Amino acid sequence: MKKFFSANVIFIALFILTTPKVFSQETEALMLEPTFTLNFSTETKWSYSFGLANRGILIDEIDVNNFSEDVTEHLEINSWVKYSTGEDSNFSIGIRYRFRKSFDSEQENFARILQQYYNENSNIWIGWWHRVRFEQRFSPSINIFRLRYQLGLSRAISKTFDLKLSTEALYSMSSSFKPQPEQRIAFQLAANSIGSWDFYLGPQYRMDNYVRKQRNTLYILTGATLNL
Repeated sequence: MKKFFSANVIFIALFILTTPKVFSQETEALMLEPTFTLNFSTETKWSYSFGLANRGILIDEIDVNNFSEDVTEHLEINSWVKYSTGEDSNFSIGIRYRFRKSFDSEQENFARILQQYYNENSNIWIGWWHRVRFEQRFSPSINIFRLRYQLGLSRAISKTFDLKLSTEALYSMSSSFKPQPEQRIAFQLAANSIGSWDFYLGPQYRMDNYVRKQRNTLYILTGATLNL
C-alpha cells in the first residue's frame, strides 16, 4: 500500500511539474474537441467502432495562410475495423470524413484514410503504450500524407481513474508545401469501466511546423465511449 501511494505521488508530481513548462509557450488558439465513440466487440479477433467528433474555436489568433492544417471548426464522422494480434496489440484501418464547409464556406470537406498498429504493456507500477499510424487525406484542392508515432504512460490513481501522459510526433508531406513536423503533448484524466462507459478529459498542446513558422495551439479534449 505504501509503495502504491508513493508511486502515485511521483506520477502526479511529474504531471504538475511538467504542465506549466509546456503550456507557458505562447498559445495562438484555444480549441474544444469533444468525441463520442461506440465500440462493438465480437467473439472473434475482429471489433468495430463508430464515432462522432466536433471541433470548436474558443480563441483564434493564427494567420491561417502560413499553415497547411489551418484552425477550423468541423464535424467529423469516423469508423474503424480492428484486428487483435494479441492480448495487448492490434492492427486497425479507419476512415474519417470532416464537414468544414458548413462552418466556413471558404473551407473544404475532406476524407482521411488511416492505418494503425497499437501495442500496450501494463504492470503494477506504470503502464505504457505506443502507436504507429499512417494517414492519407484527400480533398478537392490538396492531398496530404502523414506519419505519426505516439508514446504514452498511464498510472492508476484509484480503482476507476487513470492519469495519462503522452507525446506524439507527426510528419506531414504534400506536393503543395514543404514537409511539416509537428509535436503534441497531452495530459488526461481517464475514468474506466463505469458500467459500459469510459471517459477522458484533459489538455493537449500542439506545436505545428516548428522548424519554420511554429504555431502553438491548446486543445481541450473530452471523450465518452460506450462499449457494447
